[in-house]
Amino acid sequence: MARQSEVQPPLRGRAAETAALASVLAAARAGDGAALILVGATGTGKSALLSAAAAEADGFLVLATSGSPNETDLPYAGLRRLLDPVTGEETSPAGALALLRQQERILVIVDDVHHLDRASADTLSYLARRLDNTAIGMVLALDPADGGDVLDRTIPRRTLPPLDERAGRALLDDLSPGGLAGDVADALVAIAAGNPLALVDLARSLTPEQVRGEQAPPVTLPPGSRLLAAHRDRLSALPPAARWLTLLVAADEELTTHELADAARRSATDLRALDAAVAAGIVRVDADRVLVNDPLLRQVAYHDAGLADRLAAHRVLADVTAGGVDRLRHLLHRADAPDGRDTRPARLLARAARAG
Repeated sequence: MARQSEVQPPLRGRAAETAALASVLAAARAGDGAALILVGATGTGKSALLSAAAAEADGFLVLATSGSPNETDLPYAGLRRLLDPVTGEETSPAGALALLRQQERILVIVDDVHHLDRASADTLSYLARRLDNTAIGMVLALDPADGGDVLDRTIPRRTLPPLDERAGRALLDDLSPGGLAGDVADALVAIAAGNPLALVDLARSLTPEQVRGEQAPPVTLPPGSRLLAAHRDRLSALPPAARWLTLLVAADEELTTHELADAARRSATDLRALDAAVAAGIVRVDADRVLVNDPLLRQVAYHDAGLADRLAAHRVLADVTAGGVDRLRHLLHRADAPDGRDTRPARLLARAARAG
């Protein structure tokens, strides 16, 4: 497997967020500090934006840290790491504010706030509410799936949107200076669903033959992808029944609540098991539809399932959709769970294609 350069690619499609970070620095320079929370799923570019802010902080003392899942039960562990360059002592929220005010000009950067201990996260909220008449800028980043409410909702925040197609293609050009075959670029943009890290992982996984369009492009995230590992961890934390129901949802983007209830019954699964996936932010119920929240997570839930489980899911969904008005959905599920002795699905799909 050929790997492209590991140099950090430039930011693409983040002009609004870059401008917001510049405003935080400008406010601190003017003596009227400001805070900003960047909210985004794994791979949307939060860490890259934090690095960009630090690079632009000329004349600032930059204090930076990130949350650690191993220290969530240690009160003030994150705060002590953050303040270590200016003091080695544990401090109260008021003491932390006084300490920061003593500095001439300071930028506080904290990544993965959702992995901070509760006391440190509360202290950051305390500080962010008290930046008037200070030379302090704060930029904090968190994942909404793990800690959307960990910081005070009154603090300004920006949610990072998916990259649009133009920005995605520009990022691919950065990653593959020699260019990609057009259909390969199309495939990667579609798979990545606007996630910059997904584009990076996909582009760096391509073989020379795939770059030239001589081999089929990937259909999902590559084995070494950091995003793949993160999504696997989220899915593996679900109970088996919840993973099965999530697979059913991932196998059909148009699944209704009624159809999922029918599929659960046919597969002898308690529908209430879905509550675990909803609570984990993996699945949502939207009116009469059931959806996987993240397109990449949907891909992993489907492609990472064993072949036997995928076939079983399509068989159940074929039965569920057999009497529905959308004949094509039923035929597609039958085609995805083929019976080698039955050629009717192929003939029926061909007929449906001819009929438009």
